[in-house]
Amino acid sequence: MFSVGDIVYFVETRGRECSIRYGVITLVDAGKYFIDFLKLREHRYVKGIPIEEFEGTEWKKIPKEWQDDYRKIETGLIYRLSAEEKAFIQEKRIDNPADLKELYDKGILVTADKITNWKIETEINRNKEYRIVRVIPAWTLTYGEDHRTHLPKKDIFTTYEEATQRAEEIKERWRTEDALTDEEWSIKEIDKVLRLFTDKERVKRWRAKLLSMDNIEELEIKKVDDNTVKWRYFSPRTEWKELVV
Repeated sequence: MFSVGDIVYFVETRGRECSIRYGVITLVDAGKYFIDFLKLREHRYVKGIPIEEFEGTEWKKIPKEWQDDYRKIETGLIYRLSAEEKAFIQEKRIDNPADLKELYDKGILVTADKITNWKIETEINRNKEYRIVRVIPAWTLTYGEDHRTHLPKKDIFTTYEEATQRAEEIKERWRTEDALTDEEWSIKEIDKVLRLFTDKERVKRWRAKLLSMDNIEELEIKKVDDNTVKWRYFSPRTEWKELVV
């Protein structure tokens, strides 16, 4: 069993990309484990000021040598950890949950919600002046940057090795799916829907009927209720019809 405060690993998939993530369990509810992602603590500084305290600079004239290319203007943004923190991090490994736990307990790793999405940018006005400002980016620029996920127990792992094995299983499944013909893929998707029903005899009759139809590779089905399946061709698209055996 997992408990609140445990460091765990899990596999995240986006499209056909597969990566191993880690985090800390912060809530257990109704059989789901809520996992907050972990990141290095906020360690951005702007002109020597912590980013959370930085309020921007005054307007300044743009030097002549920068006026042909505003990208030359330096914001003064740096990433800075203490020498002690750097040394401690260098001794640790992300594939060792005990090391991650130590980093979390020391406050070097924190839950991702504690990291702001502030960005440091340069503003230019018509007087050829500039200033450095702290801004919150448009939501479209941070879309997909989740702070937390929730997973069932079967998708959570105590070791990096277990998560790596699950990632390889997912990639192998993708390779198998890529090798399927269009007809084989359609049958696989049909079977996926039919597995939602408990009446095995009825499922057997439905499946036989579906596999006897023309152009199986263009066929798709959906569950309507416990007693009803509907089907249609998706190319060219036809209306949904109830499957009658």
